Amino acid sequence: YSGLADLLLPPKLEVFEASNNQIDSVRFLGFNPARTSLRRVDLSMNAIDQAFESVILNIPPLIEELLLDGNMVRGAVALPLLPELQIISMQSNELTGTLPDRLPRMTPQLQQLRLGEQSMGVGLTGSVPSELVKLLDLNVLDLSRNSLTGSLPDLPQGISVFNISFNRVNGVEPESLSLLYGLEVLDLRYNSFEGDIPAGFGKEEYATTSILMQGNDLLSHPAPLSLCGHVGFDLRQDESYCPIERNSLKSLYIDAKGNEWTESDGWLDEYEPHCKWENVLCDDNKTAVTHLLLRNDGLSGSLTSSISDFKQLRHLDLSDNDLKGPLPESIGRLTTLKFLKISFNSFTGTVPSLVNLTSLELLQLHGNRFRGEISPMRPDSLLLKGNLSSYISDCGSPSAFQESPLICEQCTICCNFDGDCFSNESTGIQQSGFANYMEFSWVYFVGVICCCVLLALLSYLQNLRNSALTTRSKAKTERDRKYALETIGDSVYLFMLGTSIAGWSIAIVVVTIQ
Repeated sequence: YSGLADLLLPPKLEVFEASNNQIDSVRFLGFNPARTSLRRVDLSMNAIDQAFESVILNIPPLIEELLLDGNMVRGAVALPLLPELQIISMQSNELTGTLPDRLPRMTPQLQQLRLGEQSMGVGLTGSVPSELVKLLDLNVLDLSRNSLTGSLPDLPQGISVFNISFNRVNGVEPESLSLLYGLEVLDLRYNSFEGDIPAGFGKEEYATTSILMQGNDLLSHPAPLSLCGHVGFDLRQDESYCPIERNSLKSLYIDAKGNEWTESDGWLDEYEPHCKWENVLCDDNKTAVTHLLLRNDGLSGSLTSSISDFKQLRHLDLSDNDLKGPLPESIGRLTTLKFLKISFNSFTGTVPSLVNLTSLELLQLHGNRFRGEISPMRPDSLLLKGNLSSYISDCGSPSAFQESPLICEQCTICCNFDGDCFSNESTGIQQSGFANYMEFSWVYFVGVICCCVLLALLSYLQNLRNSALTTRSKAKTERDRKYALETIGDSVYLFMLGTSIAGWSIAIVVVTIQ
């Protein structure tokens, strides 16, 4: 269809739809029955080349939808009183001038206003009228790709789509934008906004909202921390607005129950750079985390797997806390790590492979509940060239897990279930072929028992021999006595063979006299 479209020619017409044709002009005839019945006009994607005022001349006062997208309608937007009008869509035309302040009075029922992508020169100019807030039913406002300036006014609370991208709007984004909880799309790209992005956009109500702000180079850095966690925020992958390490610190704080920490100043502040958070140290550029010093800070819960996001981390101290669960496998990707202290927590399971941590100089794993075997470090690891206390784990005996004790052949110090720690170097006992002191103690005990039994047996045999010798000695003594009596006869010397003191006295006196 081409040429002129007389929209009120058919009587009692309610809907006129002629999109995607070659209509080049349009008019509304007066004094026609369709003037009071026409509700919807769709002439989008045609070739209408008219001034806006001539297009709407004699427009039916009860019309509800006017769709003229993709034409060449030019001039200013000036609407008569249309109390029932709900939708005006004139994307991709050649409109110019400013938006009328009286729009809410002329179209009080307006729900959608689409005037984006005006291609004639600069398109719409001026500022967004503050009166728009009075359009209580407005839910779609598209003013993209024009030359609008000034600051943004407050918008109706019920708006769901607001697109003002590719304009020249400036100033600070009003806080009221972050109170439009029904927003589905907020497109502010490529304007001149400045200052802080409202922290209210990080609320849960905006979790599924598309919040688009790319191209506003004067906005302050960083973006609100909570907003960086929303998948619909187009700058969430931009390191200048949403540093990945700040997001990972947030995960660490949440997983380790940061609200119970003893020292956490600055943590989860919406705008504070993460390098200023307590116990967090960064490099000279104040961008990359190099030290996390959270010793004895009341950490509990679990350790986040995003710990591997700290690509320049050199010192991680989480000792003397109450972290539970397994140690994340991702910790094995911290290739710049030099000091790793996680002692005296409640970690369980096996120790993940740390073979790629060749820069590691100190590793303290003791005071946990690890089991199984720790994977050997590479021969070029600095850890194997350290001092006696450089590599400590719970590989001592007795173990908390007798059925599956922790095994660490390269550890320099092993601690046991009782909290005693000792060097893991080979001892004289081990060099003698014993696995440990317990095995040596059992062998020693059995040896002592065997010796005692042998000594008792030898003693018993010796007593038997002595008893036999005593019997033979007594018999010989008795024979000698009888022989002496027979030889001496009735002589006084007989008294010397007796045991009587008187007899001995008589014998001595006689011998003396003789």
